[in-house]
Amino acid sequence: MPLNSQRAQAIDAYIAANPTTCIVNEKWPMEFGGKIDYQPVYHIPIKLLCYNLNNGRYALELAREEADANIKFDPTRPQDHVRLRDLLLKLDPEQTALLKQDLADRGQIYPGVITQDGFVINANRRMAILESLHAEHPGGQFESLLVQRLPPGVDERDLWRLEAGLQLSRDTRADYSPVNELLKLRQGVKAGLSPTELAGAMFGRKVSWVEESLDRLNVMEQYLEYFGWKEQYHRLDGTNEQFIELQKNLKALERTGFDPQDRYDWLICIFQLIHANVRNWDLRDLKTIAADADAAEIMQKQVIDLAKPGTALNDDDVRQAYEAAQATIKSKDEKNQPNLLLHKAFVALSALDLKSGHLVTGPNKYIFRKIRAVIKDLEALFTST
Repeated sequence: MPLNSQRAQAIDAYIAANPTTCIVNEKWPMEFGGKIDYQPVYHIPIKLLCYNLNNGRYALELAREEADANIKFDPTRPQDHVRLRDLLLKLDPEQTALLKQDLADRGQIYPGVITQDGFVINANRRMAILESLHAEHPGGQFESLLVQRLPPGVDERDLWRLEAGLQLSRDTRADYSPVNELLKLRQGVKAGLSPTELAGAMFGRKVSWVEESLDRLNVMEQYLEYFGWKEQYHRLDGTNEQFIELQKNLKALERTGFDPQDRYDWLICIFQLIHANVRNWDLRDLKTIAADADAAEIMQKQVIDLAKPGTALNDDDVRQAYEAAQATIKSKDEKNQPNLLLHKAFVALSALDLKSGHLVTGPNKYIFRKIRAVIKDLEALFTST
């Protein structure tokens, strides 16, 4: 991020004017530039600091707030500073309450990290809580943040490595949501880091995990663009497990020799299923459905053929089509139980509401013709014996 020299100078001036109260007489380890160094720790007034828009912990929530307000936040604007503070305070209310009580009782023990000009790289939520405590107890006890200060000239690559090491490693206690974690990886790619470098910055992460994660985010972005929601990442909240199953299904389909058009058709089918909130454990059946001619035909005629970019099919219709395809697979597994299948067919047909305005549709007419053909064969069988 570009250095704001005026704000950096204000922080310099404060440190120079308040050496006894500002500079903590200890140094704290910081891994930076590929090595561990020891840097001074300072008490810096929060009024000289800015929240970090690139903080991966609340990327989805920030996108939702910006979409609702129809603006892009600027952390240097006072009104947006307040919005960002309030957003951070709303994240994980239970954990926030515990941290607030701890800060009130013991003060800040571990320093955060800021850039030379006061953007908070690590400790954004602690700063928000301290601000709220200062509003409740304005005596001065909570008006500053304990931080280490990065040297000038730090580039985006080093900033990403620093934050990833602090918050994304397996042995840290960072509270990233799955999609926020993916977006943080994408931020590292945009900063110019390779998958190998990304994995190297995060203790316990493998290059294969990084590559698979970035591939998942790419498919998620295709999903957003398909429905006309480009960069509206908040719409992905809670979908990570479904997209993991999507990846598994696509790999399974590719192993069966599906051509690019087949792959695209089933990708769009899964997009519609995710939109309809078909859960990840149900999506596990998709590769079996795609491999079965009868079950695949249901999804082809009732979902794939009807799908258009930018439009979501009726969620209930999509779910019912998928359940019908699942039932087709299950019924074939029960082919050696004719009594059970006939009874289930009778119960299902008897349950139809013949007065329903939703009964006589194109897909249902097609299914009815197939049912009539089966009944004709059954009549011939039973009347001949």
